[in-house]
Amino acid sequence: MTTPAPRNSSPVLIFIILCLVCFGGLGIYFYRAGRTAAPTPEAAQSPDAVPAGTPPEATPTDKPSTPEPSSGAKPEDTPTTPGEPATATPRRIYFRSTNVERGYGQMAYLDFPRLDAPPTLTSLSCEVLDVSLSGAGICLVATRGVLTRYDAILFDAARKTRHTIPLGGIPSRTRLNRDGTMAATTVFLTGHGYDSVDFTTETLLIDTRSGKPLVNLEEYVVSRGGKRIDAKDVNYWGVTFTPDGKGFYCTLSTNRQHFLVRADIAAKTGVTLRDNVECPSLSPNGKRVVYKKRIPGNRVAWRLHILDLATNVETPLPETRSVDDQLEWLDDGHVLYSLPENASTPSPGTDVWKIDVDQASPPAKFLPKAYSPSVIRQ
Repeated sequence: MTTPAPRNSSPVLIFIILCLVCFGGLGIYFYRAGRTAAPTPEAAQSPDAVPAGTPPEATPTDKPSTPEPSSGAKPEDTPTTPGEPATATPRRIYFRSTNVERGYGQMAYLDFPRLDAPPTLTSLSCEVLDVSLSGAGICLVATRGVLTRYDAILFDAARKTRHTIPLGGIPSRTRLNRDGTMAATTVFLTGHGYDSVDFTTETLLIDTRSGKPLVNLEEYVVSRGGKRIDAKDVNYWGVTFTPDGKGFYCTLSTNRQHFLVRADIAAKTGVTLRDNVECPSLSPNGKRVVYKKRIPGNRVAWRLHILDLATNVETPLPETRSVDDQLEWLDDGHVLYSLPENASTPSPGTDVWKIDVDQASPPAKFLPKAYSPSVIRQ
């Protein structure tokens, strides 16, 4: 019998070794993968932990912090007195152009701070005007002809006419309340200016939404020293609304005296506060009122004064020229008013001037060839 040759066992041994190596590698892989996927107890408790498998581009960043104001004040320090209106920055100014070469009588506007740019003219021609925060406003119009017609035009933010209200006389003053829902108009029924002692005015409050007059101020019950003023020669003008829209200040004239009146719209009542006050204008924060006062002399002339409503302290402003205008506040520290373009020669042109009510600087020309400014604030 022939003995068989022994089998070569090397390939089998090599195969077994390779299998053991592969299984060992797989065990190590699954062990490490399990440790990577399972969060540690600390990570499981952290709300900011990144879930396993989150793609790099979806990894959340640090929580955003609340930015503080640029002034460094904390957010809770920003408000001042509760309910006190914040002083806003002027954004746009509307006015009546008095440029005889371009757009005389038209309503125009400029945007802050580019007041040196050519003004944008609108299609409305106004004697006096006022514009609310929304851009809607009022324009008192004189349509001259054989018979001159006077109207109050209420327009929307696109300057499209919403309502036209006939007026009984020559336009003099107009103001809107803060949200533009109510307007006041003053016209001369007789006479042409406040420098005359023989004139009659009519002042109306108008609902701008319906275009309907609400009341003639002569229907108000106004008292002085606890007694009702019940005179036949009473005239009202120069309405300026309070920030809350519930009241207004104005001038009441009787027996050649001129009183500052504070009135309540809902109650249709008022009370006099001071004598010798005309064309008041309330500051945006409602703390001060500026107005003109007649000064003694052979001719009618006025000087500007400001009244602190909390202290009842009145202070003259450093403007030595006579100002016959209802002032407009630029902000809580400055007011605007109109003066003739040429003080010595009659001219249809006027300029708008600015004065610091705290008297830190002298009057300065603000807008040339302009009248009846209306400031829109942010």
